[in-house]
Amino acid sequence: MTSLLRSLARIWYHSHTDTFEQEPRGLFAALIIEPRNRSHYDHDYTLVYFDDYNKSQTAGQIVWQRIQQSFGREVPPPVMVNGKEEEKLEAARGQAVRARIINASAGDMQGTPLRIVPLGAPFQVVALDGHDIHKPQTLSSEVLSIGQGQRYDLVFTVPSSGIVEVVNAFSGQVTSIGQGNLSIPKNLNDLPIFDLTSSGVPVLSVICIEANAWRQCVRSKIGRSFRFFGIETLRW
Repeated sequence: MTSLLRSLARIWYHSHTDTFEQEPRGLFAALIIEPRNRSHYDHDYTLVYFDDYNKSQTAGQIVWQRIQQSFGREVPPPVMVNGKEEEKLEAARGQAVRARIINASAGDMQGTPLRIVPLGAPFQVVALDGHDIHKPQTLSSEVLSIGQGQRYDLVFTVPSSGIVEVVNAFSGQVTSIGQGNLSIPKNLNDLPIFDLTSSGVPVLSVICIEANAWRQCVRSKIGRSFRFFGIETLRW
């Protein structure tokens, strides 16, 4: 728990005992740890995407079903949001909203990510996997490719139309935030994909590694390259 408190995490937890039986029955949830001086939003919502498995299935049946799906012999179960086919949340024009998206779905055997598209207003991805992004850019009509277990935190202001919709590009499933009418484009999968490697502005920070009796801290700047112990180890 100490490490969680240090990172002010936005994470989620789930069962690691009889996982294939307990998770489909709902043994998972968001876990949010905020700083005392946290930013204020008129609404702070969590959207948890999860597979709508038949809750009477055994663990073996679920595993076999996923194997069959990987070969195209079965249609994957629909992905629900907060346990619903469509979610409707309150917000008024001009209000600031934070939407915390969690991909708690098992996905397919190939690890295909969710493709989530926020529509109706410019937005910012302010945090990835529980870590704040320094000076995030403002985006519009981009696909968020969210892998299994990943978390994306979005911030936006409800526009004069009164509504923002968060759409699952694969299924067309819609989460409506606010009230109003919004036309959803038919070509969602053709929209540009959000590039997390170029999101925000690089900032100099300190990374500390602890192992048994020693502790080493290095100053690193994460951007297009990453330097570890003075040696460049990753570039993209």
